[in-house]
Amino acid sequence: MIRTTLFALALSGLSMAQLTTSGSDSMSTSDSMSPTASPSQSATSAEPSATSDATPTVYSLMVPTPAPRPSEASVIGADKDAITFGIDIGCLPSMFGEQCDVADAVDSITITQGPKTFHQSVEYEGLTLVQDCKLEGYTLADCVLDIEGKGTSTELNAILTGYEMNDAYVAVTVTAGLENLKPTSAGAEKTSSPNSMPRVTGEARWVIGGAAAALAAVAAL
Repeated sequence: MIRTTLFALALSGLSMAQLTTSGSDSMSTSDSMSPTASPSQSATSAEPSATSDATPTVYSLMVPTPAPRPSEASVIGADKDAITFGIDIGCLPSMFGEQCDVADAVDSITITQGPKTFHQSVEYEGLTLVQDCKLEGYTLADCVLDIEGKGTSTELNAILTGYEMNDAYVAVTVTAGLENLKPTSAGAEKTSSPNSMPRVTGEARWVIGGAAAALAAVAAL
C-alpha cells in the first residue's frame, strides 16, 4: 500500500534526523499527476477538462491531506512544462492515525505539476520539505524527498507503480487565477497541457501526506 511505503520511508527519515545532525538517506517517491482522465486511459500527459477553445478549469491533482479533501485550487503561474497551484489544506495527516491534525503554520500549499514532473515545497517550524517526482503517465512516479533544517539533512527515495497509482487522481476545479494561464503555456492547451494534482483518494494521499506528517514530526523534536 502507498501508506505503508511512505510510512516506512518517512519513519526512516525521522530516525536519521534523530541519530545524526547532518545525515543523509535515500528514498524516492513518485506521484503521477494527470488531468481528469482516469488511470485506465492511455494518456501520457495530464489534460484538463475543457470545451471548445475555452480555458480549462478542471484538473486532476494530488493533494496532501486525508479529509476533508479539497476540490478547489487557484492558479499561481504556468509555463510550457507545468502549472503551479495554490491549495488550502488546513491540516496535516497524522503519523499515528487516519485523522487530520490542524496545523496553523501550514494552512495552504503550493504544488507545481506537469505531465512529467511534480514539485512541492513546504516550510514548517524551521524545517523545509521538498519533494520532486518524475512521472510516467498514470503508471509510475519516481520521487525524491528532502528534509532540511534543525541541523539535519535527510533524503528519501521511493517509486510508486501499479495499484498504488490507480486511485491517485481527483478532479479539482480552478476557482481563481485563470488569467495566469497564458495561451502559449501547456496549461492552456486543450489536449497537451500539464495537469495539476488531483486530490488523492484512498491510501494514495500518503504519497505526499506521509511526507508532510514526517515533517511535522521532525519539527516537534
